[in-house]
Amino acid sequence: MMIGLAVIVAGFIYDTLFAGIPYQDPTPSLQAEYQFHSTVASVIMTTGLVLFLAGLIFLISSKVYKTLSSRP
Repeated sequence: MMIGLAVIVAGFIYDTLFAGIPYQDPTPSLQAEYQFHSTVASVIMTTGLVLFLAGLIFLISSKVYKTLSSRP
């Protein structure tokens, strides 16, 4: 779960450092470069979200399993 949060933060940092704020009147090459870095940042953040949710589901399911298995 913590790895997921770390990957999400890494995606935000990548987005800030490499994509940043879009240009006002970019040339086609600058627009393509911005789009590439923006897409990479989105993939990183989506991967982090999936990892976080998988960890959260695992944590909840393990707690429910322990609760149900400890019943007499």
